Amino acid sequence: MKTHLFKLDLLVRDGARMATFYEALFGVPFLAHEMAGHVFRVGQVPGLCTLQLVPAALMDVPISGLNRFQLNLELDSGEALPEGLLAAGGEVDEPPQRDGDRLLWSVRDPEGNSLVIQCPDAVPVIEL
Repeated sequence: MKTHLFKLDLLVRDGARMATFYEALFGVPFLAHEMAGHVFRVGQVPGLCTLQLVPAALMDVPISGLNRFQLNLELDSGEALPEGLLAAGGEVDEPPQRDGDRLLWSVRDPEGNSLVIQCPDAVPVIEL
């Protein structure tokens, strides 16, 4: 039996802001749709899954603190990624660092979740 991830739901406080960030990260649109008086935003991330941004108010679950989840991503190119994510509301958690044959950096989305991003060492370190 093979198992694969087909959808990931992320509880968010500000769906529009989070959609802007994840559109910049994955390069796909997040379409808004209304259900039960709440606006959900859904993006189809090629090769990964559907990412659905779920209004936290709908779930009646307290959201506090940082890092409700962490994404670890590998990119084939990252030359413009940090700038695009910062413009979309992200924050650099750790500046770019070389780790063996990889370039790593850590970014937080607009609500504090951590993204560890790695790409081939050939990409130059971008000073932030």
